[in-house]
Amino acid sequence: FEEPEELRLDRDPNQHVAFGHGFHFCLGASLARLEAQIAIPKILDTYPNLRLGSETLRWQPVFLTRGLEALPVTA
Repeated sequence: FEEPEELRLDRDPNQHVAFGHGFHFCLGASLARLEAQIAIPKILDTYPNLRLGSETLRWQPVFLTRGLEALPVTA
């Protein structure tokens, strides 16, 4: 991706492999997507002033996956 450090939910094309592919496709992918569709709007409705608490984010030093060590926010 261009600018992979940016969270862009409208990224197009979005050829990610977050839930695997083919034989290794995650069985919980549909549930995870449904949970996100419900949870993210609810969080944003509950905390309309939610913002990043830091410009610097630390990523986990893992070879095969990419994840944040923490996501500091202010409300």
